[in-house]
Amino acid sequence: MYAIIQTGGKQYRVSKGDLVEVELLDPAAEKVEFPDVYLVSNGRDAVVGTPTVSGARVTGTVVGTGRWPKILVFKKKRRKHYKRTIGHRQYYTAVRIEEIDAGGAVEPLAEPAAAKTRAARRKATARKKAPAAKKAGAARKTAAKAPARKAASRKTATRKTAAKKAAAPRKAAAKKKKTGKKTSKKTGKKTGKKTGRS
Repeated sequence: MYAIIQTGGKQYRVSKGDLVEVELLDPAAEKVEFPDVYLVSNGRDAVVGTPTVSGARVTGTVVGTGRWPKILVFKKKRRKHYKRTIGHRQYYTAVRIEEIDAGGAVEPLAEPAAAKTRAARRKATARKKAPAAKKAGAARKTAAKAPARKAASRKTATRKTAAKKAAAPRKAAAKKKKTGKKTSKKTGKKTGKKTGRS
């Protein structure tokens, strides 16, 4: 079951057990009631208020107060040598939603007992399997990486040696062919030494 409430000029979608951070409320209060309920739904049927659902209310307990992250407010007027930077952190109140009372508009759906126990069993088995699965997965990854690295290094080593052997006769033949004398650019005469420039 969920509801849409308004507080502090904002609307929030809440369900039972949710922790909601709303605009700062009276810090001394332990229990909070939100009378502005705009919609109530049980998952199948929904009642929309005009503007609020009559008789519906949402109650919660104050968990604590805090401040949201800082925002920077920057003001500037061009050509007037005016610039101002101001930081601001808004206060909030954390509220745990305890109850959603639809005021008879919508009846909450009864969850079958079998479904509850099935859900509880699934959660318990997921908790047990998660650490074991992580350990097994990590072991598999490390075991697979080690042989793959060795095989890859062997392959590259054999490729390199084969390439060197094939390239050796070609290099020797290329060295023998280059015997012509070069001319210098300045004089245009043939010189005995080889230069990199032509």
